Amino acid sequence: MKIYYLINSRIPTEKAEGLEAMKLCEALSKKNQLVLIAPKRVNKIKEDPFLFYDIDKSFEIIKLPIIDLVGFGRVGFLITSLVYAIISCLYLLARSDKRDAFFSHDKFSLFFLSFLRKNIFYDIHDFPENKELFYKYFLKKIRGIITTNHWKKERLIKQFGLLPEKILVQPNGVDIKSFNINIDKEEARKKIGLPLNKTLLGYVGMLKTMGMEKGVGIALETLRYLEKDINLILVGGNGEDMRYYKNIAKKHNVQNRVVFIGWIKNKLVPIYLKAFDILLAPFPMNDHYNYYMSPMKIFEYMASKKPIVASDLNSIREILDDKSAILVEPGSAEKMAVGIKRLINNPGLSSALTSEAFIKIQQYTWDIRAEKIFQFIKNT
Repeated sequence: MKIYYLINSRIPTEKAEGLEAMKLCEALSKKNQLVLIAPKRVNKIKEDPFLFYDIDKSFEIIKLPIIDLVGFGRVGFLITSLVYAIISCLYLLARSDKRDAFFSHDKFSLFFLSFLRKNIFYDIHDFPENKELFYKYFLKKIRGIITTNHWKKERLIKQFGLLPEKILVQPNGVDIKSFNINIDKEEARKKIGLPLNKTLLGYVGMLKTMGMEKGVGIALETLRYLEKDINLILVGGNGEDMRYYKNIAKKHNVQNRVVFIGWIKNKLVPIYLKAFDILLAPFPMNDHYNYYMSPMKIFEYMASKKPIVASDLNSIREILDDKSAILVEPGSAEKMAVGIKRLINNPGLSSALTSEAFIKIQQYTWDIRAEKIFQFIKNT
């Protein structure tokens, strides 16, 4: 049996989905022969994917030629996705065996493939909206479903009448060794040129996702309620999003207390996390953040041994609790500021939360996620 992992994204990519796919493929390849199937798209990143993500070359990557219309908006993306789904299906029909397993969070690819193969496993990252007939057919036809939290499993069972044993709950993961590095805060700041004499709040990740706010505006507003020597460092985001939030910073008159770093390579993320005093995850309240997500940034924060202030959401509560982080009301800059002040004024609390978070993160490694998924594929 081979496992074919299908991803409808350029590889490498600066987006989290690429890192998640490559890390999981690396971990799964320790269990079974694996091939990653990706589209051959226009890509400004020319580096070898294995070097870009700093992982072992333990699996094969096949890039299939497609029509790349992603730059033409939503319709272009849809056409590109359908072309990739059809091309990948035809390729696998010729190259794969009926005993092989097929794993993806790309529903279109798996849908077409489900007419030709049986061992189809869907790693659902969002939740079906307004496509009842499609999902009723698709979800019952495939062999297994992996969800990143328990809410999605219960909702899938209730909404689509699926059997509980058909669904595995397995959150995203992290490579703990990459983040638990032997470097102190001062040394990290010197390496990346951050001020030594300031209290630094850190946010790492895309500034928006799928066009949605991720709470960066709230983080900027929070500075208004904090002492002037407290700065915010925003790591990630494209030029357009950075320009948008620079205007928000000016609106709140905190532009001199914010540093926009932009996108960085994954290997630099652990150093930035070590340079910060407190890490922020200010997700707003909506269905996506409250119920669907399993944010990799939370796992990376936990592995870095730094205190966390995060929005109190159902999806976050599945990973963190009041013993491992400060959880505050979503969308409230004042409440976030109160949480930050609690940590600054109470080093003992900060240390206790950090220790508990690091204990918790031991169960969320890529190897553990891969082992659970592999056993699910093998036994379902």
